[in-house]
Amino acid sequence: TDLNKRSKTCIMKKILILALLMAVYSQGFAFLKQGNWRWRRDDGSETTATWLAAANTAPTISSSTDILRLRYEVLSPLTVSTDLEDTIQWATSTAGPWTNLDVTAGSSPFVIAGSSAFVTQGELTTPQLAQSLNYPWYPGKIMVDSQVLKWTLPQKYRTEYEWCIKPTPNVAANATYYFRSWGATSELQN
Repeated sequence: TDLNKRSKTCIMKKILILALLMAVYSQGFAFLKQGNWRWRRDDGSETTATWLAAANTAPTISSSTDILRLRYEVLSPLTVSTDLEDTIQWATSTAGPWTNLDVTAGSSPFVIAGSSAFVTQGELTTPQLAQSLNYPWYPGKIMVDSQVLKWTLPQKYRTEYEWCIKPTPNVAANATYYFRSWGATSELQN
């Protein structure tokens, strides 16, 4: 039985299970609204990659080496265009502390992927998520190798952004991680 326990412990250490959630980021987009969000694998193009779970549902992943893609909808209820200069952050609690994803790991459990065999940095997005509000579409961006998203969203439009994220050896097994968009969002007068 002692050998059996050690075997089970060894197997558990090799299996990584974690949940990934998109935190509501009304603070991150002070003037914008978050719509639906969804996690996917980095195994296809912007339109063909496999979804990991239903919309607005945390997936469980079992690999600490696979690139993941987080896609989320942003809505602009404003009467002016909005400039974005945002990044993606992670935390182990919705109360924080929140940490920016970087291109180098350090002690972080996640980094900006840096590369993808299926999508490219700055590639324009097409609608992939169910619409939260009946706003017209405006293309967003896919973020692969940069930690700062710079984009303009016209007033009364919706878009989707997608981030390529890679777990590092620092990711904890059986943990839940939360993600949010955060940055310097400002209103522009037309």
